[in-house]
Amino acid sequence: MSRRLPIDWESVFDQARKSGWGVTEMALKLGVNPATVRYHADRLGFGWRRRRRASAKGIDWPAELEAARHENLTAIALARRLAVARQAVYKASHRHGLSLSERRDWPAEFARAKAAGETQSQLARRLGISRQAVSKAAKLLLKAPGRDPSRAEPA
Repeated sequence: MSRRLPIDWESVFDQARKSGWGVTEMALKLGVNPATVRYHADRLGFGWRRRRRASAKGIDWPAELEAARHENLTAIALARRLAVARQAVYKASHRHGLSLSERRDWPAEFARAKAAGETQSQLARRLGISRQAVSKAAKLLLKAPGRDPSRAEPA
């Protein structure tokens, strides 16, 4: 295994400034990890241009969250639509007390499904959610305190 020669980072950053290289280009040319390039840039005080992220300011969160609820959008889908981080959507929904997922009355839904003879897949299709979400709700319903698991029969 060969040893790498020491890199003169100051001259590399001067060259990068002249040629307009980015972090990834520098890392590829030097054969190092991009994190290594960033580390040495910070250590030497090289003012690296960071990519600007989309700002969540100026968004009418209550209106956007309400519209997303009516369209059955997830937080990730809303984040993509608004071009913001999904964490911004979670924080806004918590701040405004507007959840994207509505609370369901699962015992009533399972009773309705049993009366109609629906399977979990059919129930999920009717509610517009995944079958795994229905299965998880059934399991949580069986584990709920005060419930007798032998008497609960989710569809």
